Amino acid sequence: MGSPAVAMLLVTASAAIALLLSEWLSVPPHSPVVVLQPAAPQPWASAVAASPPPGPAAAPALARQPSDAAPAAPPPGPPVRLVAQAPHTLGVGDMAELVVSVDARRPVSRIAFTVTFDPNVLQARSGAEGEWMLHAGMTGRFEQEISPGEDRIRISVQVDDARPPGAPLALAIVGFQAMAPGMTSATVSDIEIEDGTHGTVPVMALPTSTHIRVVSLPA
Repeated sequence: MGSPAVAMLLVTASAAIALLLSEWLSVPPHSPVVVLQPAAPQPWASAVAASPPPGPAAAPALARQPSDAAPAAPPPGPPVRLVAQAPHTLGVGDMAELVVSVDARRPVSRIAFTVTFDPNVLQARSGAEGEWMLHAGMTGRFEQEISPGEDRIRISVQVDDARPPGAPLALAIVGFQAMAPGMTSATVSDIEIEDGTHGTVPVMALPTSTHIRVVSLPA
């Protein structure tokens, strides 16, 4: 290769070096260096990180519904006893009384019964209240109804409170008259007894019939 070619290569290399030097020298000597710092943590970020993962949602509490149950019934008590007593012997034309007593060791609000006679021998005349309701300090209503044939009388006693009387007492007094000689009976039947809740109360009638003998009186 001749000297002119070598000279050309030297010129080209010198120009390239001069260009690089000029670009390097154009940068300011004290250019600041930017250093990227990590971002400061945000308050909410730590709160989110500290929060536990959400668990399963709790079941909503059920509202308590009012109870529609009926009130508790009073405890059962002994049966109520009815006892009928009357004279066993009468003369024709005599007036007499049949006393119906009650022995209730549990609260009662109503007592009803019927007394039946043989109208050929005995006939009902009246019905009156006994001492049971007054002695127990109760208030209420006494009703009596004599049949048209005077062979029966219906007695009903209703009280406003249902306290047990606590002792056998006369509930009702039935007046009757001896009409003719004969042997007959006064029978207590159709007994209905209710407690303070108007529930039926068991009853024991002792005796259910009272035997009565009617004799002719000497002239």
